Amino acid sequence: MNRHFAKGALFENFVVNEVMKNRLNQNLYPKQYFWNAAGSHEIDLLLDQGGRLFPIEIKSGRTIGPHFFDGLQYFQPLSGALPEESYLVYGGDEVQKRSVAQVLSWRNLQDIPM
Repeated sequence: MNRHFAKGALFENFVVNEVMKNRLNQNLYPKQYFWNAAGSHEIDLLLDQGGRLFPIEIKSGRTIGPHFFDGLQYFQPLSGALPEESYLVYGGDEVQKRSVAQVLSWRNLQDIPM
């Protein structure tokens, strides 16, 4: 399935649904959004926590590329989102702290603050 044309969309859908499920299981209303700046920049998932936005970029790749952070780097100065409150969820296995965001494996979605 690594080359399937819908891999990225299916992975993104999986992550969004799992985050929503985790929030609902904690009796939290799922205030989830996405953001797109005229087709040039986007954030796959925005969690609204009491007026604070936690941007989450979702990439199906198993290896982290520098371009994975482009949307977050564009969005952060506009929104005031902090790197420690920004997340990159990807198809690999490692968890890392980067200067732009917290990197989470798809297996660690429970580490996103609810």
